[in-house]
Amino acid sequence: MHLDLRYTDVMCLDKTRVILKDRPRNNNYIHANWVHMSTNRRYICTQGPLEETIEDFWWMIFKEEVRAIVMLCDFIEDGESKCAEYYPLTTGEKVQYGGITVKNQRDGEHLETITCQIMSVRLEDDTHQVYHYRWSNWPDRSSPRSSSPLIALIMKLRIIQEKGPVVVHCSAGIGRTGTLCAVDYAIERLDEEGTVSPPDVVKEIRHQRLHSVQSALQYLYMHICLIEYMQTVKSLPQDTCIRRFHRDYGKYLKKFNDRLAKNKQRPG
Repeated sequence: MHLDLRYTDVMCLDKTRVILKDRPRNNNYIHANWVHMSTNRRYICTQGPLEETIEDFWWMIFKEEVRAIVMLCDFIEDGESKCAEYYPLTTGEKVQYGGITVKNQRDGEHLETITCQIMSVRLEDDTHQVYHYRWSNWPDRSSPRSSSPLIALIMKLRIIQEKGPVVVHCSAGIGRTGTLCAVDYAIERLDEEGTVSPPDVVKEIRHQRLHSVQSALQYLYMHICLIEYMQTVKSLPQDTCIRRFHRDYGKYLKKFNDRLAKNKQRPG
């Protein structure tokens, strides 16, 4: 077992794992998997970096010529560390991680609640530009109320992926991360074939990144995204069944979040 697991029960599939390039065999591991869409677009799904894996993380970003990083968590959630502070937060700030220098150059185009910063990543005389998207208010194991931020983000990432892969992470790199990939894959199938099976989509993503889509709520959110996408792009009418599904989803989401909040208030 590798010592840089954030969670010991979240394994990294060997058949799709990212192998760190230009590293000796005994030092080429990172908890990250390739996830392919039905076209040639690719994601790298990974856990939130630990302090001891930040250098490996940026090595992967540079060597795989990653064009964007999507962070779907906060550094601290409910008093628990979910991700190390792995990049310079302030515009103009520069930090060195091993042999790689990362500079926060400027703000990019924000998408609703998702912020964007543009980073330069330099190794020796070679420099890459990387977009960093941060969505910090998507609760762990829960889901957002609206699909619009996620769909807007996916559409932006599709353009970026024409030039290279996109890294997505939350904390474990399976729940929120897997949901984003599953929604993208499902929309792609819908556009190509006119129909989609959400269970088959989840199975396909899980074959590439184990345990992707972690909760029933995230699975329901995937359906909300598909419905709202079809209403916006495919002119799907708003009938009684859809209104009821939206209403029931809202009720279930509220009940889940209320229960979550109540559990947090209980003395340890």
